[in-house]
Amino acid sequence: MERRTSLAALRRDLQRVLPGHRMKGTKGSGLVVRPDKPGELQQIVRIAWDAEVPVLPMGIAHEQVQPPELHLRLDMGRFNRILGYDASSGLVTVQAGVTLEGLADWLSSKKMTLPVHCAGDDRIQLWEFLTRPWAGGYGPAMGHKLEQVVALAALLPTGEEITTTVSPRRAAGPDPTRLLLGGGGRFGLLSRVTLRVVDAPVRVARLAFGGPHLARYLDMFWDLSERIRPVEVRIIAQRRTLDVNNEGTWYTHLWTLWGEGRDLVRRKEMIIKGVTPAFSTLRLQNPYEFEGVCPLAGGEGPYTEFTAQRRDLVRFCARLSGALLGERLDAFRVFGFHAGAASVGVQGDPGAEAGAAGSCFDDLADGLDGVYPGCAPPALLELRDKLSDMLDPRGIFSQTHLLWSGGDAS
Repeated sequence: MERRTSLAALRRDLQRVLPGHRMKGTKGSGLVVRPDKPGELQQIVRIAWDAEVPVLPMGIAHEQVQPPELHLRLDMGRFNRILGYDASSGLVTVQAGVTLEGLADWLSSKKMTLPVHCAGDDRIQLWEFLTRPWAGGYGPAMGHKLEQVVALAALLPTGEEITTTVSPRRAAGPDPTRLLLGGGGRFGLLSRVTLRVVDAPVRVARLAFGGPHLARYLDMFWDLSERIRPVEVRIIAQRRTLDVNNEGTWYTHLWTLWGEGRDLVRRKEMIIKGVTPAFSTLRLQNPYEFEGVCPLAGGEGPYTEFTAQRRDLVRFCARLSGALLGERLDAFRVFGFHAGAASVGVQGDPGAEAGAAGSCFDDLADGLDGVYPGCAPPALLELRDKLSDMLDPRGIFSQTHLLWSGGDAS
């Protein structure tokens, strides 16, 4: 983007709407701003639009990005208020800067919980969790994270506010919610979100299994998850010694169920009966032991996440030979069986180059049109790219997607 204003001029404009103690310089030509009220946020974006200065919200991943020469870093940490809660409908309205940890703690006091959880650090703010391509943990019982959003408010690159409601689409007109969420932050900055929440579970059951085979049993996993509707299913593949003279790929998987009484017992028995012919049961000493064995994301190597349709997931996993896992990948994860698709993550070897995980993904996915990066389908990604110049012609939010891709515009 061609530079149209100076840092000093930008600071002067911002001082008209924001106290000086909530604004500070960054390395190079940048400013960090901390709005406290919706009106402040709106005016900041309008000033950026007029000055043609990119706005990059500050999230957990923001340190990975080399920002443009002149830019605004938007700290949403003060935008963390709970705005409304309706117990009868199971809806909570919050500002988009609230952390998942803070929201979960508040919901816990109401004996409620979020239906979908983060794949990593739960100090992540809500706007980042919803717009980043990583899916988070989910399953047939609750659905994908984007399915929990029933209404939102967002600022367009011009500073205008757009809102959606909980009314049926036929009554409210076209609903831009999916475009705003699936655009990865390019088309609008989330400021307020209404989410579905659910009763905190009476009991949580976790069943863990392990074995050296996966591809031939994926259809069984899929059918079983659709019948039993777990909150979450996670699988991790790792290179390990299987016996004295044999090294290969070992698959560990965890089923998480919510419920109580005989229904919970029956569903646990169905999983054990369906899985144990092919996998051995693993005993967990405590509910969190599995987190160290089968994280959704983590490790030292580069990580990439993608979505696989059911028809191609089996073929994809069949290509994942033990040699490939040992040479180019540190770990391979499948999670989130739901609605005919699964989220999959590959962790590059810690010693590999930054693009190794993505390069390995490209090789594994070659010729499979039902396997694509991120959690948004290719049609939405293509629409996002086509609409970028039209919806954000001055590039105010167009840099935001770099937060999640590490510099790769895809």
